[in-house]
Amino acid sequence: STQAVNSVLVDGKGQVPRKWEAKGQLRAFQSTEGYDYAQGDAAASYLGPMEKFRRHVVHVRPGVFVMFDDLRAAKPATFQWLLHACQEIQIDEASRSLRIANPPAAMNVRLLLPDEVSFSQTDKYEPEPESTAGHWKNTWHLSASTVDAARSAKFLSVFLPFREGTEDKLPKVERLEGEGAVGVRLAWPDGAADVVGFRTDPEAKTVRCGGMASDGGVFAQGTDSQGRILRSIEHPQE
Repeated sequence: STQAVNSVLVDGKGQVPRKWEAKGQLRAFQSTEGYDYAQGDAAASYLGPMEKFRRHVVHVRPGVFVMFDDLRAAKPATFQWLLHACQEIQIDEASRSLRIANPPAAMNVRLLLPDEVSFSQTDKYEPEPESTAGHWKNTWHLSASTVDAARSAKFLSVFLPFREGTEDKLPKVERLEGEGAVGVRLAWPDGAADVVGFRTDPEAKTVRCGGMASDGGVFAQGTDSQGRILRSIEHPQE
């Protein structure tokens, strides 16, 4: 069920299981020397409540993932963004930061949008598994929910997995507000930087974010410590 995976609920409800019509689609995939990009469309799998669910994922090589969920419901609703882990997820609500540790691996997550969310976490299953079915170990399930009902929502998140003891090699994360786009700046310890942008205005011919201008729907550019462009990717607007 949707509740058991890292997806999105609308008013607490997920995708419809075991229905042929409840389909998803991989709408785009692109790979370059410095970035990988994928786009999924899951709206139809809710069979009505969700009019739009586009998940955009940009992999900033090596190993940083920037994700943008663009959601629109058929009527005003709250949206629940889900994250699951084997160990309890540490939540810093002030900085909108999450941390998962499963030694020797760990991951920091920054939830940059929406501006206001309500966090909750449980280690229970719903429904609880039958004791006769096997030996179960509780895992942890986090929900970041929008607070007010609305037709649309946008979730912008950054996933930073790392080996314990190497956290100092991770980039600093900054949310960017552009013209017709939102994005993220990743500032690496050596002075290099990556900007990843996602279009929010479908009508604008050109959008701008983090010093970049683009006619596309998703775009990214990486520079070295001297500001020289090292890598880039741009995916057309649909």
